[in-house]
Amino acid sequence: MRAVARYSLLAVALAIIAVTAVASAGANAALIGSKQEQQIGAQAAAQIESRYGLYTNPSWNRYVQAMGRRIAAQSPRHDIAWHFKILNTGDVNAVSLPGGYIYVFRGLLNFVGRDQGMLAGVIAHEVGHVSAHHQTKMMEREFWTNAALSLLTHGRTQQLASMFSNIYDLHFSRKDEYQADELGVKYASRAGYDPYGLARFLQKLEARYGNGPSGIASYLATHPSNSARVQRARAYAAQYAR
Repeated sequence: MRAVARYSLLAVALAIIAVTAVASAGANAALIGSKQEQQIGAQAAAQIESRYGLYTNPSWNRYVQAMGRRIAAQSPRHDIAWHFKILNTGDVNAVSLPGGYIYVFRGLLNFVGRDQGMLAGVIAHEVGHVSAHHQTKMMEREFWTNAALSLLTHGRTQQLASMFSNIYDLHFSRKDEYQADELGVKYASRAGYDPYGLARFLQKLEARYGNGPSGIASYLATHPSNSARVQRARAYAAQYAR
């Protein structure tokens, strides 16, 4: 028993030393490289697709994939392989996973209809999250919260993937959302789409669903929405309007 106790104390001490060493490298030190980011994203993607299923309509998939690739080409993230797919659920939502996995929901396609600018704005917003490393920052915050446990246990990649597979529990900070909006408007505009599409999408959401708890669109449940955000999106678009 004493030997086990000494081993446990030693393991904890080593974990603390390791965490301190990483912390001393600076708050901005990257803990998760692009290779591990893609591994986590691939595992989370597999879980999501198993849970919700994919919408396999060929024409819609070609449409979304072509738009996604065109927008992602404007991103500086050339270290990852981008993936654009449609989840077979009627919710009005979209989600981005680590490593460039972007999902739009079938309900979102029905909601935006023929407005290409709206869809481009939403997809570009999700590309913006990945481009700004918001997912990896979220994972690194999770690491610091459970740093000792992370170093003493196995399967952390799977645990992080499971965190992202619970898409309705994911919430970026308001600062991250604003940054993703700004990047999204820029990417969509540079890809040749209407820069006002995102602002128009947010306006339509609020007009249709409001901000109340009843009947709220799933997009508003996982993304902040307010008049200030719409105004910001318009201001970003004005910079790129032709």
